[in-house]
Amino acid sequence: MNSEESSNTRLPELERLKQELVSAHAELRKRDLELRYLQEDVKRSRDYLEQLIFISNHNLQEPLRKIVTFSNRLLAPGVKMSEFARLYVQKINTSSLRMSALVKDLVRFLNLKRDDATIASINLSEMLEVVIADCAAVIREKKAIVSGNILPTIFGNPIQIRCLFYNLLSNALKFSRERPTISIFSRRAAQDDYYRHPELTDHQYFCIRICDNGIGFDEKYKAKMFMLFQQIHTPCDLHGTGAGLAICKKIVEDHGGFIFANGIANKGAVFTIFLPVYNLSGERLAESISAGSCLDRNDMEDV
Repeated sequence: MNSEESSNTRLPELERLKQELVSAHAELRKRDLELRYLQEDVKRSRDYLEQLIFISNHNLQEPLRKIVTFSNRLLAPGVKMSEFARLYVQKINTSSLRMSALVKDLVRFLNLKRDDATIASINLSEMLEVVIADCAAVIREKKAIVSGNILPTIFGNPIQIRCLFYNLLSNALKFSRERPTISIFSRRAAQDDYYRHPELTDHQYFCIRICDNGIGFDEKYKAKMFMLFQQIHTPCDLHGTGAGLAICKKIVEDHGGFIFANGIANKGAVFTIFLPVYNLSGERLAESISAGSCLDRNDMEDV
């Protein structure tokens, strides 16, 4: 076969490759446009979110502050009004304070961001000591016992992780019936964990459990536990706005983890957190089923 015949036989192949290249280029341009539109949508959504945060933090709070201020003046000693009127002014004051707290917690929730520039190595045992110090007054007042084992070192946002442990510890202290006993301990996720929680991916996790002997909750409310502004106790038992656990869930998920709650009414609750294991280079480690110990069957397994 001479060179001319060889060239003729290769022409169809070259034409096919040319068409494939044109198609790939067109597809690439299409994907590039889609990516640009997506980036623009994300930017618009971020701008709208910033506006919502500003409005919530300023425009909504100002009238609430005035309502609280004026109602406080009406409730001051020496102001003459009927008991009927005082009752309703007190209700206005209480509702305004609660609305203000709701707005503040909404702003806190919307402000939660995962900023890689703030990611650092966090010794959770040291972080827990800081959180316990933050709650020292309540711990002394309630004569609470807080114990646990050595917690691991993780990679994460220190401010958010501190907020996570503070919310969970303060919850355990708030929703207590008697002298609170709170235990916080960790281990590597074991085979049972992967079977019990299909959400866990093929990575290694630290399993951190926070157990208390407080008022607990009915398991039928589990679906509402981590929803924003959802409270599972009766109005007379309300503490806060119901945003704390939603914030905890968002923090854990932003760190590539999962959080679960179990409880028994009037006996206690257990919050189980799974956070990914990273090596010294900040890379997630693949699952090793043999890592960690099996669950302690006596350790409130159904809680």
